[in-house]
Order: sequence, then structure tokens, then C-alpha cells
Amino acid sequence: MQVISKSDFNHGGTRQFGVNALSAVDIIVFLTQDALLAKPDAIERLLAAFADERVGAAYGRQLPHRNAGPIAATPVFSTTLPKAQLRSLEDRARFGIKTVFISNSFSAIGETH
Repeated sequence: MQVISKSDFNHGGTRQFGVNALSAVDIIVFLTQDALLAKPDAIERLLAAFADERVGAAYGRQLPHRNAGPIAATPVFSTTLPKAQLRSLEDRARFGIKTVFISNSFSAIGETH
């Protein structure tokens, strides 16, 4: 177990530390402490995306907390889609910068081949 002090924590650096420490695994799941997953089997569904060898990263749907106001709820609804999509570089004309968007609150990255 690795403990990271509050003063040393930052979102990107701490995630990268974890990726480096777990370099021998095939898939790494990221989940923030406040993510409210849309379904009980959300982690299994997220991992199922990697059955398609074209998938290198995936993120799952999450919901705003019950008492979330409009400012807190809007980012959750605007970044999660009700249905799964597979995007690649060929989709860049349609989605622009959002072609490569991934929510890091509930996501996974897989080993690249």
C-alpha cells in the first residue's frame, strides 16, 4: 500500500505515479472518491469495452450527487453519454477536440500494442 500525503497529492501527478507503479498490468481503472456510478455493474461494463482490441481507453457514465446544484450537475451530464461510442482519429472532423475526450473520474486505460 502506498500512502500519498495531502500536500504531495495532485490529480495528474498522482495518477501518473499509479500508472508507473502498475506498469505490468493490462488495464488500469481510475475512480475518484466522489464518483457516483450509473449502474451497479459499471466497472464490469467499463472493462468489457476492452474486449474490442481497438479500444485503448474508456470511461463510464456517472451521475451527479442527489444534492448537486446546476453548476455541479452540468459537467457530469455534458461529459457522459447515455450510449457507448467508439471514436478514432477518423472521427476528428465530426467531434473536433472532443474526439479524444475522456472523463478521468471513472475511466480505464489499457495496454497499447
